[in-house]
Formats: sequence, structure tokens, C-alpha cells
Amino acid sequence: MTTFTSLRSSKSQSPCRYRGCSSRHIFYIFLHIQIYKFPDGFPMGGPLSSLVADIFMDDLETRFLSSEPLSPHIRHWSRYVDDVLCVWHGSRTDLKLCLDRLNTICPSLQFTLEIGGQQINFLDLTISLKEYQNVLSPSFNIFRKSTFTGVAIHSSSLHPRAHKAAAVTSAIHRMVSIPLDADARKEETSTIKKIASLNNLNVDIDLMIRRISAHTLLRENRVPPPTNNTKERWLRLPYMGAASDKLASLLRRYGYRVGFYPVSTVGDLVRLKDRSTPLDQSGIYQLSCGMCPAVYIGQTGRKLSTRLSEHRTALKPTSTKKSAFAAHCRSKRHDFNKLEVSLLHACPKGRLMNRLEETETIAAAISRKEHLLNDLSATFVNPFIRYYLGYAPHNTDDNVNIPFPT
Repeated sequence: MTTFTSLRSSKSQSPCRYRGCSSRHIFYIFLHIQIYKFPDGFPMGGPLSSLVADIFMDDLETRFLSSEPLSPHIRHWSRYVDDVLCVWHGSRTDLKLCLDRLNTICPSLQFTLEIGGQQINFLDLTISLKEYQNVLSPSFNIFRKSTFTGVAIHSSSLHPRAHKAAAVTSAIHRMVSIPLDADARKEETSTIKKIASLNNLNVDIDLMIRRISAHTLLRENRVPPPTNNTKERWLRLPYMGAASDKLASLLRRYGYRVGFYPVSTVGDLVRLKDRSTPLDQSGIYQLSCGMCPAVYIGQTGRKLSTRLSEHRTALKPTSTKKSAFAAHCRSKRHDFNKLEVSLLHACPKGRLMNRLEETETIAAAISRKEHLLNDLSATFVNPFIRYYLGYAPHNTDDNVNIPFPT
């Protein structure tokens, strides 16, 4: 179904909760007392769009297969979202006629045709018809596009081991669940080994295949265990290396399962827009005094240049703005113009910024606490970060009470 729509209404209305229904090929939305009509599809991103589209396609298939005079030629029909696998037993002329009738049901929804003959690709499978004792039988192989490179998460990346092995593990599960012949299974095993080698994964592929095959057979043949009504308790934590694995092992003893997420993503590394200067970005910054080793770690959701000008304004004795760095320059009579400013992390305002500020502040407190101008009692508190960095406040001025494991 097309996801581009044309909204027709004589009046405008601000977005709010809505309920919708589909009548034949037109989608209606009842918004307060207004009725909006989507004649050419469903709203992109709408919460009901995918569900209603699937219901519509199911109804279209049912009506077509039950009323089409040429439907007896269709020996098999299966659909996944917008891909249909059809086994046709008849002439190509009748096939073209059947396709034309199908496309007249909904003019905005047009099916295209690909004739595979004895072999065709459907989703991630290559389905072939092979003759055995004068009977055509299907055989399967794994299909990958020509653009497939096998590149996944490299072993050197800061990701959980399960994430790194996911490309290999999922491929093995797929191979085990599909009835491949010996040659196809051998070819797929070789491909999986190449994927593991390409990403420098130190895993025994043959051993993994044997284990997953055994687990699959046991799961299919054993008696299902009694239903356990105990709800699993999950924790979502950032993955920060071996310490995270150890923490997950400890939490498992107390009935918690941990789901890790990477600290850095591709979106953090790739910028589609033109790179702006550090002074024009927001994030975590560091101010270093040019006349002594004093440093200050801060955050700003605006441009760094704007925050820097506020530090400069706070130098005035009559200023209402507060700045620990300006107070240092004023009390020590150090030249503010000799400061060095650096943007440590570029990020928007939010939870990530708070965590990064705390990480950088605690790291500075550990390495050069006597020169840090920050008030640690005003820093955002995250026990996991402080545990990971091995920081336990001992100074009574640090008015933060955090239990630290011994």
C-alpha cells in the first residue's frame, strides 16, 4: 500500500487522538467532530496504518481468490507484507489476464510480476524445483543480494558479545530451521565462517551449529515446562566493557536480566549536515585556566559561545550570574582571556548530556581533584558510572551519599 496520502478537509485541526476505520479503499479518521478522508492510502507512521493495511490486503486476497475464474490455476499463494509467492499451473496468457484483473480491484495498488520458471528468489530463500522420480519437489537455499558484504559488528567494537555474534547466530538459526540439502548446508556453513572471519570473531562455527541444532531438537520434542507466572525483571544498562559483563553476572544471581546498549552508535559517528565549529555546538565543555592548572567541566544545551559569554559576564562583581570559573579568576586575579576552552562531547540537552558530564567530572576529580573547580554535590548522580570509574566521595564537602561496593 502507498504510504503517501492526500488529506482532504474543509477545515484544519490540531493533531490529537483519533480513531479510524476503513471502508473499501478509503480510510477515514474521526478527529473530534471533524472527519478526514484519506482516499489514496493510510497515514505514514500512523499507529493503525500497518494493522489496517494488513487487514485490507487479507480481504483483497480473499475476495480475489474466491471470485477469480482463473483461480484454479493457482496451486499455492502465500504473502509476506507486500511480497507474494504464487505457484501457477497454466499458460502465461492466462497469468497476464489474471494479473490485470487483480490490478483492477484497487487502482492505487498495482502488483508487478516476476516469472521464475524452475527457480525464484522469495524473501531470503532461493526456491528451486527439482525432478525426483518424475515428481517436481522444492529445494531451498539461502538467498543473499549481490550487495551483501558480510560486514557486521567487528570484534574490536565496544559492544556486548551477544551483539557481535548476532550476525553469525541468526544465520545459524535460519540454516537449522530451513530444510536444506547437504550441498546447500555445506555452502551456507562456509558463508557463515567467512562472515565470522571477516569480522574477526573468534568462534567455533561447527560447535555452534551442533549446539543450536541440539537445542532446537530438544525444544521441539520435550514436554513444555509448567507456566511460570513470575515476571522477569530486566535492567537496561550501557555497555562499558568487561566490567559490564561482570556486573550482569552479579545481577543474574539476584534474578535480574540485563539488556545492554552501546554507548556510541553510527548516528553519533556520522554527520549528514555540514560540521559546525565547536563554539557553535552544544555539549560537554572544559575550561582550563591559562595561569594555573585549574579546570572546570560544564554542560550547555545552547551554543558554547553563548555559555562562554555568560562566564565572562559573571566576572563582574555586580553580575547576578554564577560561575565557578569566573569566581576562580576573580579571587586569584587570573586573566580570563588566557583561558583554553575545548568541547569534549557534542550532544543535545538530555539524559546523555547529564551522564557524560558526570563521567568527565568524576574522571577529572580522580586525576586532579585539587585543581577541579566543580562542586561535585551539584553533579548529576548515577551510581553505575561512579561504580565503574571506581569513585567514592570521601570529602565531606561532596554532599553525595552513594553506597560503594567494597
